[in-house]
Amino acid sequence: MQNLRPIIGHIKAYSKRLNHKFNKEGGGVMRKYLLIVVALTLCSILLFPPQGNAIELKFNSMYAPKHPINTHAFSVWAKEVERRTEGRVKVTLFPSNALANVKQAYDATISGICDIAVSCSTYAPDRFPLSTVINLPMLGTSSAVTNSLALWELYEKFPQLQKEYKDVKLLWLYANPTFQLHFRKDLVKKLEDLRGRVISTGSAMGLKILKKLGAVPENIPMVDVYMALQKGVVDGCMLPYAPLKSQRIAELVHYHTNADLLCVSFYVVMNLDKWNKLSPQDQKIISELTGRYGAELCGSVFDKFQDRDIKWMLQRGDKFYTLPAQERERWVKRVAPLREDWVKKMEKRGLPARRVMEEAQSLIKKYRAH
Repeated sequence: MQNLRPIIGHIKAYSKRLNHKFNKEGGGVMRKYLLIVVALTLCSILLFPPQGNAIELKFNSMYAPKHPINTHAFSVWAKEVERRTEGRVKVTLFPSNALANVKQAYDATISGICDIAVSCSTYAPDRFPLSTVINLPMLGTSSAVTNSLALWELYEKFPQLQKEYKDVKLLWLYANPTFQLHFRKDLVKKLEDLRGRVISTGSAMGLKILKKLGAVPENIPMVDVYMALQKGVVDGCMLPYAPLKSQRIAELVHYHTNADLLCVSFYVVMNLDKWNKLSPQDQKIISELTGRYGAELCGSVFDKFQDRDIKWMLQRGDKFYTLPAQERERWVKRVAPLREDWVKKMEKRGLPARRVMEEAQSLIKKYRAH
């Protein structure tokens, strides 16, 4: 109502001038129409401000322009923000780390180089120690929605985890589907089949997992995996399903073992000053489009495109194998020391690592059941 007072004052003042003019010169019905037009025009200025007043948010994305998370999650989210705020807030996506390198994205958001950014917590495990819990071996599932919702609820439950993002406005957390094993020549069905196999991974935790399982890990970035497979440098790779087709790796691997070895957590953060510049109304709207909403949005996109690519591989005749419960338990026992190492490291920092890990396991079971 406070915002309306100046407008109402203008309407009354202008109405008096018009009344005086028409009383002096005559007017009748035309006077009433003009008064209505003036009132509507002045009100529209308040209710529908010029688009030049929009707050623009620069969103630095780590993904390539055509990556599904950009096209089906972030772009969709940006449009919904603009629609719900009636154009008062506009989000512009900058893919491929156009504004800041993925490893500097968090600091770039704090300093205002970008207003919003996405990155992996595993790039800075000392900065986001508890956020990396989802990265622990054989803890996550093949469903990104399950992993993402569990991670977000974990954030809501633990103040120590919330503190990791104190310098920014955390919009949401999410995780990808788990990494599986993909081979050129045959299936792996038991631990003994892994002995001596050379397997690529670009993940630090992945290297440790493969070593514990008896394989020979090779630290190879995803962009070089195709060539390593083509030249026979490696027998297989450890990756989620999603990038296999887009990176052409699927041309060379036709045997897949589902072991749910690990997954990665991501954060979407916003500059605090920019957040505080938003009106309470727009903050409320954006809050409704973040948190659990954002976690589920990104998770569902990962799952949708993973399912699509698996279906395509099945149709062309690829072979798939999922570890039976008894065999999986053997693998879990092999990698369990890696979980304990993480717990001890976190507890030395005074963090409730075991409670966080156990709660993560509980939440993953909860969401997997739905």
